[in-house]
Amino acid sequence: LVEETKHEKLHIREIEEKLKNREDKILRDLTDSNREINTQRDILNDERRKYELNKNRFEKLKQDEMNDIQRLKNEHNKNIQTFYEEQEIERSRLLKQRQLFNEEKTTFMKLKKEFEIEKDNLDENKAELEQERH
Repeated sequence: LVEETKHEKLHIREIEEKLKNREDKILRDLTDSNREINTQRDILNDERRKYELNKNRFEKLKQDEMNDIQRLKNEHNKNIQTFYEEQEIERSRLLKQRQLFNEEKTTFMKLKKEFEIEKDNLDENKAELEQERH
């Protein structure tokens, strides 16, 4: 019986030892798994942070480009408006210049006609005076 008890105790010790080894292995595996999970979570968080950073950079670049496009559109529209205003001012100036020229031409033609009439009158008077002298 003592021998059996010893044998039984030994068997129980072996089973307890196996159980303890198994528990230790499970704990090591769990610890390793936790480490791996933590490492994967850190990698994922790092990737997420990089993604957000790149996304924010992209959004900023996109907004800057949209602002540049809008600014260029506004400048272009302003330049076109200025061009048309300058063209209208030039047309108006040329129209006034033509009107002045036409008025001066009309005045000149009138004066020329008056001078011709006066010249003709003077020529007639001269002819009359020369006839009276003869």
